[in-house]
Amino acid sequence: MKIAQVLLSLILSLALLACSHNSGNVNENHKEQHLLLSNHISNEQINGFMEDRFGQMWISTFRGLNKYDGNTFHQYYCIDDSIGLPDNNVKYCYRDSRGQLWVSTVNGLCRYNGNDGFTRVRMNVKNKYVLYMLESRDHRLFFVTMDQVYEYNDKDNSVDVRLRNIDHDSPYNVTCHLDGHNLLWIRKAKTLTAYALSTFRPVATIAIDNSSGSFLLNGHQLWVSGPEGLRLFDTALRRFMPLPPVLEHPAISNDVVSLIHPYGKGDLLLNTYRHGLWFYDHRQQKLVNQRQATHGRLLLFHGMRCLADVEALRDFVIEEEVQQVAQSAIGPPVHIGVEIVRITLV
Repeated sequence: MKIAQVLLSLILSLALLACSHNSGNVNENHKEQHLLLSNHISNEQINGFMEDRFGQMWISTFRGLNKYDGNTFHQYYCIDDSIGLPDNNVKYCYRDSRGQLWVSTVNGLCRYNGNDGFTRVRMNVKNKYVLYMLESRDHRLFFVTMDQVYEYNDKDNSVDVRLRNIDHDSPYNVTCHLDGHNLLWIRKAKTLTAYALSTFRPVATIAIDNSSGSFLLNGHQLWVSGPEGLRLFDTALRRFMPLPPVLEHPAISNDVVSLIHPYGKGDLLLNTYRHGLWFYDHRQQKLVNQRQATHGRLLLFHGMRCLADVEALRDFVIEEEVQQVAQSAIGPPVHIGVEIVRITLV
């Protein structure tokens, strides 16, 4: 099956950490065209995956953006023409509540116009590298950089700076979240601060232990990770809540959780620095490590981030080949490059 072979080749190459060896294999004609059709991905250094409302996979790479429709890779590039990407190093794709696709590069933002072209967002700011995007309940879009928060101005297709110098001392250790009450929460190493979107002034500040990451689930469950394990903060009640006893496991409490990913109804995936990936089954109140898993779904990881649940690629990869990939790719946790892991659901 040609489709399966194409994607299988991609996944295997990622699993073998071969991405860094092929970053220069790009045809010179790419500089002259913003769109090319190919049987191959534009670059094997993957930064992210996203599925659009039509079931097409958008793959952000070090050189170019790829749309995979099940048959062909549509490769998009930066050109001098304004309909192309702002830069070839594509870092992040986001689909908003209206189905609009936004693309972040290291040198600016754009949105897909649906006609194989892009509309660039005017950014009269110094830092144009947006790390991720947030959307409020009333459909306002916010773009988060290392040290600032922008809001999209749809009247003139530009950005307005809302917060500056989020953490001048430790800009690498900051995360932002929008909760179900339209409060913008900013986690720094030792504080949680809530900002009202109407004024962008702080309305609450909570002291926390030394932290290194945070993840908002269900609109109010703010999971805060750090050297001493996990803590669960309820943004609605504005207080810390007790953890489920199983999450007090030494393998979690004595490790640093680098990623929390919702999985099914109430279940979680927790990626840790030293012990790899864990599956938290909230119904049975148990933890399963990836090394203990014997079957289940496959997840594609890039460093500390979850790029995609390979289950979503079922239309593109037949089950037998998925199992073959699993047998060849699963091993000790690898926290550099790209890896494929699987976790049991039983």
